[in-house]
Amino acid sequence: MSLAGFKRDAKAGTNLNTKLMYATIKREDIVGAAGMLGIKVRGDEVEIYADMELTCIIDVALHDVKDGRGRSRVQAYLEDVGPATDLEREMLEARIHAKTSLFRIEEYDPRRRTVKLSDQLRGGGGDVTIYDGDLRVVPEEGDSVFARICRGPKMCSTSGTSFSFAEEAAPMLIRRYRAMRAKPNKRGPVSRFALFFRMNRKCGLELHP
Repeated sequence: MSLAGFKRDAKAGTNLNTKLMYATIKREDIVGAAGMLGIKVRGDEVEIYADMELTCIIDVALHDVKDGRGRSRVQAYLEDVGPATDLEREMLEARIHAKTSLFRIEEYDPRRRTVKLSDQLRGGGGDVTIYDGDLRVVPEEGDSVFARICRGPKMCSTSGTSFSFAEEAAPMLIRRYRAMRAKPNKRGPVSRFALFFRMNRKCGLELHP
């Protein structure tokens, strides 16, 4: 995909996030998502370490909090409101099937602004290329990125939230993930997001440059 295409998708994704947030998220969704991440909520105050953690709460509220019919807020928006454009439909469908993982930055092309990632948790078949504007920290080859990857026929991007870690942190992160997976009740996508959210607080490059 061309740089213009990546930029188009990034802008469209930001606009879609705003639509989804205002159309679907209620206070109880924020409280529920914060609880999933282990964030304390006191009245109307959410105890966060940094502003970027608000985007994490929104991300979980949109993709992981379910309504009475077992639908995420993204799926409910697609079915009840509907997309405004074909690109928006593709993005919504990609978000419904999006998966989180820990990726290694294999290659960064600053001229084309593309970042090639390989999946460190699922092995083969998880390689993707995204726009560097999807990441919150300037990419460095060898570093790790945790993100929710949304793939469609003509696009590939993050959901808007990502955690970056130094190269040397990868073995520890993978050990923590495997230890969590050994617990039968900790194998779902929310537990995975919550684990790397906590790891980001401890050693993420955005909070600990």
